[in-house]
Amino acid sequence: LVMEVWPEKHRSKLAGLIGAVGNIGFLVMAIVGWNFHVTVDSWGWVALVGATPALVTFFVRLFVPESEKWRQATATTPSHPVRELISGGYIGRIAIATVLASVVLIGTWGSVQWLPSWADKLTNGTDPDAKAVTQALSAIGAVLACFLGAWLGGHFGRRLAYALLCLGSLVSCAYLFRGVDEYGPTFLVMTFIVGGITAAFYGWFPLYLPELFPTRVRATAQGTAYNAGRILAAVGALQMGALMRTFEGSYAKAGAVITLIYIVGLVAIWFA
Repeated sequence: LVMEVWPEKHRSKLAGLIGAVGNIGFLVMAIVGWNFHVTVDSWGWVALVGATPALVTFFVRLFVPESEKWRQATATTPSHPVRELISGGYIGRIAIATVLASVVLIGTWGSVQWLPSWADKLTNGTDPDAKAVTQALSAIGAVLACFLGAWLGGHFGRRLAYALLCLGSLVSCAYLFRGVDEYGPTFLVMTFIVGGITAAFYGWFPLYLPELFPTRVRATAQGTAYNAGRILAAVGALQMGALMRTFEGSYAKAGAVITLIYIVGLVAIWFA
């Protein structure tokens, strides 16, 4: 919707903004968790806080109009996006978009989002702020880097930008998970860097995905590709748990394995 409403020349800036504000939610959650510690007995409120943005959809339905581009595209005949995606030959594009999204989501949800838990383990639970500080630094890095991801896409081209982000994620995650073994300045600096580079893709996706499909089917196509990636990311998160058992509770070794997924991205993007 945002990409259809704003002028073409501002698309890369808006793409970065979309990714950045999405990650502000993680920062807000870190701040809340900093002041109200999440425990085994008091975690339920986290789900309630996480559900509150759903209320925004009520106001979106009331006050946010459809884009003029979409109105024009559907003026003559109603949109039947699923049917048109299949008959229009867009399945291949959805497939590659799903792979690209899956790589990023598995890397984020399968390893990087476990950093607060790793911080808690490294401190043996003696620092009640370790989890919140780790989450906050990761989120701040993500907010800033989303603008970088969109800028790279606009400056170097979509494919090279994605490849560079995969390479940066692979290298930074390897250093963090293979080279850091204690909670301290190095861990926190690398958390900021890794949180940023691995999240920079979320500024790239709003720039790239809308370009793959015509306006009439754009929302359905993007939603299908991105959320199919979420399903695969859930599988990746489960594998993190399995690897944790294999490596006797080592977040570092499990994370080092999961983040090898960025190698798949380095190859897949050249088929896009």
